[in-house]
Amino acid sequence: MRLSKRFARLCLIFDFANVHDERRGNQLLKQQRFIHLFANMQTLRYHRFWLLIGLLLVIGTFITSLMPLQMGHGVPHQDKLLHMAGYGMLTLWFLQIVRNQSALVLIPLAMVTLGITIEVLQGFTNYRYPDRTDALANTLGCIGAALLALTPLRDTLLKLERYLP
Repeated sequence: MRLSKRFARLCLIFDFANVHDERRGNQLLKQQRFIHLFANMQTLRYHRFWLLIGLLLVIGTFITSLMPLQMGHGVPHQDKLLHMAGYGMLTLWFLQIVRNQSALVLIPLAMVTLGITIEVLQGFTNYRYPDRTDALANTLGCIGAALLALTPLRDTLLKLERYLP
């Protein structure tokens, strides 16, 4: 009796046999669900090119956010709308390139961190000032992009590549 318990524990630890069929079945079901999430996901042929464009967009965002800029007084809260749109598009761009489930959280977090960092750096200039509502607009844009990435819009670059040589 004692020997069979030890053997059962060893089988459970090393998973030699189907000691707990239910538990094993649940694990396989979870793996199948995980694989199903990414079954239709294809990789981009020009992955490095799209990544280079994305990095240039980040550098452009960084530079334009830290240089002196005069905004017109046409639309109320125009700069907040630009922050939301800019960071939303930047986030969605990278979510199309990095195509895994953890990216849905990590890329928006990275973009929010970039926005907050830029706002802090603006405080060190004589001509720009940090604004919490700008950081909030950046965050809302990133969240909106993460939600849009759950739609077919995430496949825009993939569809574009069909027309490229």
